[in-house]
Amino acid sequence: MKPIKFWVDGGMLGGHNPSPEGVFWSVYRLRPGSYGGVVIHREESAEYHTNNEAEWLALRAALRFATMHHKGHRLRIYSDSKLIVKQFSGKWNSNLLRLRRLRFDCQELAAPFPECIVKWRPRSEMVKRLGH
Repeated sequence: MKPIKFWVDGGMLGGHNPSPEGVFWSVYRLRPGSYGGVVIHREESAEYHTNNEAEWLALRAALRFATMHHKGHRLRIYSDSKLIVKQFSGKWNSNLLRLRRLRFDCQELAAPFPECIVKWRPRSEMVKRLGH
Protein backbone atom coordinates (compact mmCIF):
# COMPACT_ATOMS: atom_id res chain seq x y z
CA MET A 1 0.00 0.00 0.00
CA LYS A 2 1.36 3.41 -0.96
CA PRO A 3 1.89 5.96 1.82
CA ILE A 4 -0.57 8.76 2.43
CA LYS A 5 1.13 12.04 1.49
CA PHE A 6 0.77 15.42 3.17
CA TRP A 7 2.40 18.82 2.59
CA VAL A 8 2.52 21.14 5.62
CA ASP A 9 3.47 24.77 6.08
CA GLY A 10 3.15 27.45 8.70
CA GLY A 11 3.95 31.12 8.99
CA MET A 12 3.38 34.29 10.96
CA LEU A 13 0.52 36.73 10.72
CA GLY A 14 2.04 40.10 9.99
CA GLY A 15 5.63 40.65 9.00
CA HIS A 16 7.55 40.05 12.23
CA ASN A 17 9.06 36.96 13.84
CA PRO A 18 7.89 36.63 16.53
CA SER A 19 4.54 38.04 15.52
CA PRO A 20 2.32 39.71 18.12
CA GLU A 21 -0.62 38.84 15.84
CA GLY A 22 0.01 35.09 15.96
CA VAL A 23 0.55 32.38 13.36
CA PHE A 24 -1.24 30.37 10.67
CA TRP A 25 -0.76 26.91 9.18
CA SER A 26 -2.11 24.73 6.40
CA VAL A 27 -2.13 21.06 5.41
CA TYR A 28 -2.50 19.62 1.90
CA ARG A 29 -3.28 15.94 1.36
CA LEU A 30 -2.85 14.02 -1.85
CA ARG A 31 -6.00 11.97 -2.32
CA PRO A 32 -5.16 8.26 -1.98
CA GLY A 33 -5.08 6.57 -5.39
CA SER A 34 -5.19 9.91 -7.18
CA TYR A 35 -2.96 12.55 -8.68
CA GLY A 36 -5.09 15.33 -7.21
CA GLY A 37 -5.14 16.75 -3.74
CA VAL A 38 -6.90 19.20 -1.52
CA VAL A 39 -6.10 21.61 1.30
CA ILE A 40 -7.69 19.85 4.26
CA HIS A 41 -6.80 22.24 7.05
CA ARG A 42 -6.16 25.96 7.56
CA GLU A 43 -5.97 27.52 10.98
CA GLU A 44 -4.76 30.60 12.84
CA SER A 45 -3.79 31.10 16.47
CA ALA A 46 -2.88 34.09 18.60
CA GLU A 47 -1.50 31.71 21.25
CA TYR A 48 1.67 30.99 19.26
CA HIS A 49 4.00 33.63 17.82
CA THR A 50 6.96 32.19 15.87
CA ASN A 51 7.41 30.67 12.45
CA ASN A 52 8.86 27.47 13.93
CA GLU A 53 5.82 27.02 16.15
CA ALA A 54 3.58 27.44 13.10
CA GLU A 55 5.55 24.77 11.23
CA TRP A 56 5.14 22.33 14.13
CA LEU A 57 1.42 23.13 14.36
CA ALA A 58 1.02 22.29 10.67
CA LEU A 59 2.76 18.95 11.17
CA ARG A 60 0.59 18.22 14.22
CA ALA A 61 -2.57 19.03 12.24
CA ALA A 62 -1.55 16.57 9.50
CA LEU A 63 -0.86 13.86 12.07
CA ARG A 64 -4.19 14.47 13.81
CA PHE A 65 -5.99 14.17 10.47
CA ALA A 66 -4.10 10.96 9.68
CA THR A 67 -5.00 9.58 13.11
CA MET A 68 -8.70 10.13 12.41
CA HIS A 69 -8.78 9.03 8.76
CA HIS A 70 -5.75 6.88 7.89
CA LYS A 71 -4.97 4.55 10.81
CA GLY A 72 -2.62 1.76 9.86
CA HIS A 73 -1.24 3.53 6.79
CA ARG A 74 2.32 4.63 6.15
CA LEU A 75 2.76 8.42 6.06
CA ARG A 76 4.98 10.79 4.06
CA ILE A 77 4.85 14.38 5.21
CA TYR A 78 6.67 17.14 3.34
CA SER A 79 7.79 20.45 4.86
CA ASP A 80 9.98 23.33 3.75
CA SER A 81 11.27 23.66 7.32
CA LYS A 82 14.62 21.92 7.74
CA LEU A 83 14.31 22.55 11.47
CA ILE A 84 11.08 20.52 11.69
CA VAL A 85 12.47 17.72 9.52
CA LYS A 86 15.70 17.45 11.53
CA GLN A 87 14.07 17.81 14.96
CA PHE A 88 11.29 15.33 14.20
CA SER A 89 13.85 12.73 13.09
CA GLY A 90 15.96 13.34 16.22
CA LYS A 91 18.98 14.62 14.28
CA TRP A 92 18.66 18.05 15.90
CA ASN A 93 17.66 18.96 19.44
CA SER A 94 14.94 21.40 20.41
CA ASN A 95 16.33 24.04 22.74
CA LEU A 96 13.04 25.84 23.40
CA LEU A 97 10.47 24.27 25.72
CA ARG A 98 7.52 25.24 23.49
CA LEU A 99 9.14 23.55 20.49
CA ARG A 100 10.04 20.45 22.53
CA ARG A 101 6.40 20.13 23.59
CA LEU A 102 5.18 20.40 20.00
CA ARG A 103 7.81 17.87 18.85
CA PHE A 104 6.73 15.48 21.60
CA ASP A 105 3.07 15.85 20.57
CA CYS A 106 3.96 15.09 16.95
CA GLN A 107 6.13 12.10 17.82
CA GLU A 108 3.37 10.69 20.03
CA LEU A 109 0.81 11.10 17.24
CA ALA A 110 3.18 9.46 14.73
CA ALA A 111 4.11 6.49 16.95
CA PRO A 112 1.12 4.23 16.11
CA PHE A 113 1.72 4.45 12.36
CA PRO A 114 3.84 1.70 10.78
CA GLU A 115 5.96 4.42 9.18
CA CYS A 116 5.97 8.21 9.36
CA ILE A 117 8.66 9.98 7.40
CA VAL A 118 8.95 13.77 7.37
CA LYS A 119 11.00 15.02 4.43
CA TRP A 120 12.21 18.41 3.28
CA ARG A 121 10.85 19.96 0.09
CA PRO A 122 11.60 23.40 -1.39
CA ARG A 123 9.43 26.39 -0.60
CA SER A 124 8.19 26.51 -4.21
CA GLU A 125 6.52 23.13 -3.72
CA MET A 126 4.66 24.40 -0.64
CA VAL A 127 3.45 27.45 -2.56
CA LYS A 128 2.25 25.22 -5.40
CA ARG A 129 0.29 22.94 -3.06
CA LEU A 130 -0.86 25.36 -0.35
CA GLY A 131 -0.88 28.74 -2.05
CA HIS A 132 1.47 30.38 0.48
